[in-house]
Amino acid sequence: LLGRKVASDADDCNPLRKIGDMNINPCGLIANTFFYDKFTLQPVNDASGQPLQFLEEGIAWESDMRYFYPDDDTTQYLHETYPLVVNPIEGVTNEHFIVWMRVAALPSFQKLYGYFNQPIAKGTTLKFDVLANWEVTSFRGSKSLIENRSLGLESLLIGII
Repeated sequence: LLGRKVASDADDCNPLRKIGDMNINPCGLIANTFFYDKFTLQPVNDASGQPLQFLEEGIAWESDMRYFYPDDDTTQYLHETYPLVVNPIEGVTNEHFIVWMRVAALPSFQKLYGYFNQPIAKGTTLKFDVLANWEVTSFRGSKSLIENRSLGLESLLIGII
């Protein structure tokens, strides 16, 4: 994962190592249950009257952004599995994917989706267009958009139960 090919046990990625004869890269359950809902902020102004920007860059840990995956013709890549979310240029460097790959310690968890670094006036209503792709009913789960104020930033987290 750090830029070197290493021998690994085929069981490391089971049950999601291959689709037919194609290797899946990245493989495994976490990578292939990627949360791929999309949230788009409807236009609104910040406290100073400037358009509020919902930022989705800088959400992944720097240490998690150093992973590398090999390229070959026998592999189905992340952008092929989730073409509406991950473009071929960013591939596994998609920060939403990197955040998703950090394993949660508990079955109920939150993952950072984006943040605001502008002041938001009290009483401002934020509306999001939601493309809900990620299915939760099969495991009786739920998902929520959670506002969090910490370190002077407004963050939106996805809560999964």
